[in-house]
Amino acid sequence: MKFKNITEVTSTQLANIVSNDSLRPTMTGVFIDSEFSVIAGTNSHLLMTYPIEIISDEKISKIVPIEFFNIKKYAGKITPKDIQFLEYSLEEDYAKVYYREKLIFLCSYIAEDSEYPNYRAVIPDGGKTEIGEIGVSLKFLKNISDSLPGKFSKKSGILSFYGKNRAMKLVFNSDDLQIVGVLMPYIGV
Repeated sequence: MKFKNITEVTSTQLANIVSNDSLRPTMTGVFIDSEFSVIAGTNSHLLMTYPIEIISDEKISKIVPIEFFNIKKYAGKITPKDIQFLEYSLEEDYAKVYYREKLIFLCSYIAEDSEYPNYRAVIPDGGKTEIGEIGVSLKFLKNISDSLPGKFSKKSGILSFYGKNRAMKLVFNSDDLQIVGVLMPYIGV
């Protein structure tokens, strides 16, 4: 399956949302979901999805390390104008990045035999209720801001609240692209 990273999200932004818990290896990477054309990442407190453009008919979904999106590491002299020529590919054994049809990066998948958590099940989709108190950790708000690619970072977003101590849905729009996130409630002492 081949795709383009149309939001231009990088490993730097993805590092703010993935887990670093080695006991949960599936959550240390990002899930490329070809069925819904998104990249999904979570650390169990914050979930973000980024749209991708599928450019082949194959449907393969895999978990890749965030280094797969480390443009500075493998692309070296690629300028922001040249990012449009990057093409990402999920193949049977490896994830690959091509620049103008030349292979420039190759990596293995994470937890090949494991399934990524059902991220779609936690994205609220309606049923707004009256809100009492909602606790939000400033650390998580900073992580949200740091997880947005350049074209989204200066935009405002929409927070949708669905009840006391329930997940908050975040939506960021830029042109015809949309990044969706979920912030789990912070229940502090």
